[in-house]
Amino acid sequence: MAGERERAVEGDRPFSVSHTQLDDGTSVVSVAGAIDVAVADSFESALGDAVHHVPNHGVIVDLTGVTFLDSTALTALVHSFEHQRARLERFSVVANDTRVRTILEITRLDELLHLTASREEAQSYVAGWR
Repeated sequence: MAGERERAVEGDRPFSVSHTQLDDGTSVVSVAGAIDVAVADSFESALGDAVHHVPNHGVIVDLTGVTFLDSTALTALVHSFEHQRARLERFSVVANDTRVRTILEITRLDELLHLTASREEAQSYVAGWR
């Protein structure tokens, strides 16, 4: 595991974020809890680690454990996507919570970030690039 950060949020699932590297060169950022301004730096740092990790052939951001995203989280996702696109590598977001999916759909980021409901689908998308 490349890195893990945690922070408890009163009345909500504790925030945690980790970055791992799969054998095929895919970086996976797994997040749980609410992503807001209080934890934005940790989230952005984990995304940066994933995007800039070499060799990185794709990034999957697993938000299946996330209960809320604010604008700082959305901005971090877009910046990471832009870095991957500049490297000509794929980027996919996994989310199955309706609250998180709705936020991504309302902001139309579901069209930009390749939103999937499962990690397997995201891995297939990222691997399909090669």
